[in-house]
Amino acid sequence: MNALDEHERSILRFIERYQNKFGRSPSYEEIRQGTGMSSKDHVYRDVKALAERKYLKRERAISRGLTLLRTADGYPVTPNGYSIPILGAIAAGNPIPLPEGNSTTSDWIEITRGMIPDAEDVFAVRVRGNSMIDALVNDGDTVVMRKQESARNGELVAVRLKKDPTNVGVTLKRFFRRNGHVWLQPENPTLEAKKYNANEVEIQGQVLCVIRHIPNGKGTRPLRPR
Repeated sequence: MNALDEHERSILRFIERYQNKFGRSPSYEEIRQGTGMSSKDHVYRDVKALAERKYLKRERAISRGLTLLRTADGYPVTPNGYSIPILGAIAAGNPIPLPEGNSTTSDWIEITRGMIPDAEDVFAVRVRGNSMIDALVNDGDTVVMRKQESARNGELVAVRLKKDPTNVGVTLKRFFRRNGHVWLQPENPTLEAKKYNANEVEIQGQVLCVIRHIPNGKGTRPLRPR
């Protein structure tokens, strides 16, 4: 799928947020105002191009007749939310590699708007290990994350460890910054926090919610991390 330009991404994100907030599509004038575009003609052209590329569906005979089919990140829009990609596995234990966000995947999970109102920069990874069991994150669960490069104390984040450049790994831990150092705290009484220099870690994303894996085959259920 061809890359979107800045205006096209801006239109899709405005439509997504507008529909999530008001339950209907915006008008072309509202899109123009919300995206800061110079004219409605420009909006018309970009909307037409997005419809031709199957990001939008246009109902010309209906007022506010735009239906979002894909987000600006290319995620399919479902009746109740979004399908987001599962980009691999993350360690709740010893660090393991995490694929980049632009990796191709055939594994997707559906997220409702009640769980994640805005799917921008959201992705999912499978959990491997049991270092976060007291945060209700277990081996086999799926964590839904938003890409970000900073964190506040106590947040549950994916952190890339840069100590060994030949074996870059990512781990899931509770983040704390104290006295110029970063502490990565597991949520397992048998494990201890580890201290790193600030330049040894790189935050990859914050956990938004956890999809619990139920081994008996009865399905999954979402929960918020404590």
